[in-house]
Amino acid sequence: MYINSGGGWPVAPLSYDVYALDMTNLPKSISAKLVSQRDDQFADSHGMASVGRYVWNADRAGNNVEIIDTLSNLSVGAIDLTTSANADPAPDLMDVAPDGQYVFVTLRGQTPLTGNDKDAHNAKGTIPGVGVIHVDAEGRVGHYKGQTAITNMKEGKETADAHGIAVRK
Repeated sequence: MYINSGGGWPVAPLSYDVYALDMTNLPKSISAKLVSQRDDQFADSHGMASVGRYVWNADRAGNNVEIIDTLSNLSVGAIDLTTSANADPAPDLMDVAPDGQYVFVTLRGQTPLTGNDKDAHNAKGTIPGVGVIHVDAEGRVGHYKGQTAITNMKEGKETADAHGIAVRK
């Protein structure tokens, strides 16, 4: 099992950790091993998805998705989600299409309704919506295909802020 722990908040502004949990000795014990960390940059670990034998982990502040090989517990790459149309997508949660060919990721907007420190702007993105990533090499590689925006205008201000996502299986 994999879990992440993230920062982006002033208490832990440089926090991005991914852990592999060994549960082979349940119910007697469980152990955790740190497999990825980004202490040298402003990072904010968020959603995760199981894509083939790989774990994809969203870095909301870094605007990318890290790919970790579950056999070696090593990072094998990252998918950059920035485009000319969206310089700060702020990826959050993810889910995989039933056929495993696409991963869908929520993108935070300019008015994060939760989890944002107004001084750090750790949850603030450019355009709220859903990003689409094509899965290649059985999950070892992904290619960002683009996004669709969502909107919820209130008194002339965009308040859409995508959070949960689930693909019907």
